[in-house]
Parts: sequence; C-alpha cells; structure tokens
Amino acid sequence: MESLRLTLPREVVSVRRARGVARATVIRWGSSPEHADAVEFVVGELVTESLEEGVGPLLLAIQSQPGTTRVEVSDGLTLSDTVPAARKRTVHGVARDIGVTDTSGGRTIWADVDDTA
Repeated sequence: MESLRLTLPREVVSVRRARGVARATVIRWGSSPEHADAVEFVVGELVTESLEEGVGPLLLAIQSQPGTTRVEVSDGLTLSDTVPAARKRTVHGVARDIGVTDTSGGRTIWADVDDTA
C-alpha cells in the first residue's frame, strides 16, 4: 500500500497544488492516466469543499490499495458531518463511495476511487 500526506494552507492555490501532487503521485504509483484523471478531479472537489466550509489548515491523504485509491481531506470543521448534496452527487459520478468521518480535530471527507484500468 502506497500513501501520501500533505498539509495545505487555506488558500485557493491549494486546490491546484493538491490536484497536481495527487495526479503525479498516483501516476508514479503506476496508475493509468484515466485513474489519475479521476483521482485529480476528486481531490479538487474535496479540497474545494474544505476550503469553502472548513476551518484551519487542510490535510490531504491519498492511499493506494489494490484496485482503489482513497482520497481524504481533513479540516477543523466540527459543525457539519455531511458533504453538501450537490458536491456529493458530482463526486459520486467518479468515486465509488464518499463520506465524512468525525475526528477529534474536526472532520475528514473521504472518497474511494476505483482503478478500473
């Protein structure tokens, strides 16, 4: 299992940085360009959600497991345990599953992206 953890500042440029790092990372791990596209898209959506609704710095975690890649973005938001319906529908078109886990420091939004290549 491969993994990446990256702390990002609460700045709009973090979306672009996170997308680029995610894409380069999963390609380096041997993923297909199509899977890298899907992971890059999901990362952009989850980081944007955390920038719009969360608080504090963002922590991006990507884990490669056989056949799937888990994308997680943690932020300090503790007031909501859900992802807005519109964003959830958008990501669900690419990811197999999406959800939110409460943590001691806030929440973690996660999505599982299958590698069908």
